[in-house]
Amino acid sequence: MAKSLRILLVAPITLGMTSLLWAQPEKGPELLEFVRDAHAASRDAIRTCSCRVEFQGKITSPKSKPPRDQSYSGRFWYSPEAVRAQVSIAGQEREYLWKDSIREGMTRASLGNKTGLGAGRQRFTNRYQPPCDAWMRGLLVLNLPNSTEYFPFEQLVERATRVGKVQKRSVDGKELIVAQLFFDRQEKHSPWDVEIYFDSSVNYFYCASSFPRVRLS
Repeated sequence: MAKSLRILLVAPITLGMTSLLWAQPEKGPELLEFVRDAHAASRDAIRTCSCRVEFQGKITSPKSKPPRDQSYSGRFWYSPEAVRAQVSIAGQEREYLWKDSIREGMTRASLGNKTGLGAGRQRFTNRYQPPCDAWMRGLLVLNLPNSTEYFPFEQLVERATRVGKVQKRSVDGKELIVAQLFFDRQEKHSPWDVEIYFDSSVNYFYCASSFPRVRLS
């Protein structure tokens, strides 16, 4: 679990969003449709982006070993067609290019006095690559429960078993739109209830996501 996160934009982001002028529904399917479209318009207005990500994570072990801190950092260049990244994780330096659902990359790792090099070419339909991806850490995409995959909100809704309440809620004195999604049990995976919070003051981007409970059923 990340305990601190810093994302630094080092180049301008090109925005082309038209202001949302229509009346905002109060709740239910109409509010879901409204916030889905408003959020997608804001996210898709980011046509190009150059940014730097740094955060600290805590690694836990199922064998009850003491948790340990882990540093992550990376530089990312985004366009509608491609992602280029330079990432540093646990003594490894990784550089890759994702384009046309293909990731080509190289890894350099130091082990004592030795340095190892590796290269690969793999197919990834999803452009978001954990754990350091800026779109993931910036909450532009969210994790699909019981998986390592990340998706935009509209695709997460499509993958949910059903949509719960979509309503306005006051949180710390600020009015947010909260969408509840349910993911039922699948094979060995537990069912999940998920809440996603949208902030109209920042163009309906996520301000938080919550996995309030694993349902025991």
